[in-house]
Order: sequence, then C-alpha cells, then structure tokens
Amino acid sequence: MIEEKGNWVKLERHLRQIELFLDQKTRRYLILKGISNARFILLVEVYFNPGLSLTELYEKMCVTLSTVSNLTDQLVISGLLSRERRSDDRRVIELNLTQEGHNLLEDILKYRYSLIKNTLEVMPAGSVSSFVKIIEEFVSHI
Repeated sequence: MIEEKGNWVKLERHLRQIELFLDQKTRRYLILKGISNARFILLVEVYFNPGLSLTELYEKMCVTLSTVSNLTDQLVISGLLSRERRSDDRRVIELNLTQEGHNLLEDILKYRYSLIKNTLEVMPAGSVSSFVKIIEEFVSHI
C-alpha cells in the first residue's frame, strides 16, 4: 500500500510538472500574441466544439456566466469569434471562430505541439510509443 501510494504521489507530481511546463511556456507565448489565458481557453473550447452556445461554453469552462459572456463580447469585438443564430432554434446563439481566430489559435496550438514534440524527440522511440499508449489508456478511463 505504501509503495502504491508513492506511485500516486509521483504521478500527481509529474502530471503537475507537465501542466506547469506547458502553462508557463504558453502564457509567455500568449503575451507575445496579445491574448489573455482566459481568452485562449475560451477559443480552445470553441475550436474543439464549434457551434457551442453561451450556456454550453459556460458549463465547459466552469466559470461564471457573466465571465464567459464578457470574454465572448471581447473576442467578438476583437474579430476572433462570431455569434450566429442556430438554424434549428433561432433563440440560441452559437459561437464559432472567425478565420482570424482560427489562424491565431492554430498558431498557438502549433507552438504548444512543438514544445511537446521537442521534449519527446530526445526520448528513445520505444519510450515515446509506450508513453503515448499509457496516456491514451489513462485518458480512456476518465
């Protein structure tokens, strides 16, 4: 049991190190791109879930509805996000990235992917393959 607990503690610490590494590097890059972390997170949600309503976005982001609404307003004004009425229910507004928003987000994600790629490239190929399989299995149980 103690050995098992030690593994959970190690795993938690290592996952936090990965998260901190990506978060710190990404925040620095976001500053260069002139976008806040909160706006980036919102854009990521819309990128991977196009057509989200404000309520759906609020539920995914786990922040107040007013915060999501304000961020959305800022991104629409900035030309990175668009609001459109749903064709099946005119009462619902769906959110989508504009071409400019799409290009910006792809640039940021490409940067994040390069951070991961550069780290994995110094590892033996077998380790990388095993690591990816383990992470995929871990995520499949979430």
